[in-house]
Amino acid sequence: MKRMMVHRREFFRRTLWGGAAMSCGAWMDFVAAQAAPGAAGESASRVGAQVYVFTQHHQRRGERLRDHLPAMLQANADAGIRQLELIGDLVTPDLQPGLVNASKALGIRFPIVYTGAKLYDRGEQAAAISSAVIVARNAAAAGARFLDCNPNPKPQKARKTDDELAVEAEGIRKLASAVRAEGLTLLLHQHDAEMLEGARNWRYWLQHTDAKDVRICLDTHWAHRAGQDALAILRECRPRLESVHLRNSRRGAWWECLDDGDLDYRPIAGYLRETSFQGYLMVELAWEKDTRHTRNLTDNLRLSRQYTERRFLPAGA
Repeated sequence: MKRMMVHRREFFRRTLWGGAAMSCGAWMDFVAAQAAPGAAGESASRVGAQVYVFTQHHQRRGERLRDHLPAMLQANADAGIRQLELIGDLVTPDLQPGLVNASKALGIRFPIVYTGAKLYDRGEQAAAISSAVIVARNAAAAGARFLDCNPNPKPQKARKTDDELAVEAEGIRKLASAVRAEGLTLLLHQHDAEMLEGARNWRYWLQHTDAKDVRICLDTHWAHRAGQDALAILRECRPRLESVHLRNSRRGAWWECLDDGDLDYRPIAGYLRETSFQGYLMVELAWEKDTRHTRNLTDNLRLSRQYTERRFLPAGA
């Protein structure tokens, strides 16, 4: 087993990180041939990662993440991560065969797929829902359970009118119904815009949607960055909570891995343990101008996973 794994990692280092061309189909065949028996049947941890930071990594190189899925999956596998939240354009039909088969070989699952939708504009709402439903259909084919949607903010995070909030809530209800018809459950994600003015936009969602149809993915650090008490927000949405996005900063700048920092995760983790939270704990690393870079992504993901397991999971879990 150990000999096979060393050989496979060396293969990835030379052909992927080293820059040699390789088709997704050829890579899929290689991984499937090398996969350890029963790898796809490993017990799944609740700790996972959102892949957004990989889009940043490849954008900096003038590349597209969709052209480097083998390296992305291998980096997460090497970090010990077996649950990934994908982005909608990574589950398109042209990528499905290689993505799904190779992820099974590595023991990786895709329980959540993320997308956005402009729902506050009645004239564009129907098209936005149709596009999101296509993502949901593709996500279901990739084995997802949830569609994680962040309803689009207005440009420059402008304030939505009361009418626009009402239209948006109507759109969320329609989208939830359509997503359910595809076999998935809708999650609502938020950034800082939805947390402004006392979380006005976010609280409107909760007040005007049904908890059984519309669940929550809480992004803790975006709530913190918007000036909200992340623990209070967490308590408010706990009955709907299915997933938590985890990131931290130091001196206001996103840190390269999840660790102690500006947002104190101790009371948040304690509350989730006290309430027996069984949903997903998704590390979502991201970079900004002042982010320090001292390690590679695999090492940062590994450290983030270890921190999450140590901080959030009950002892002995």
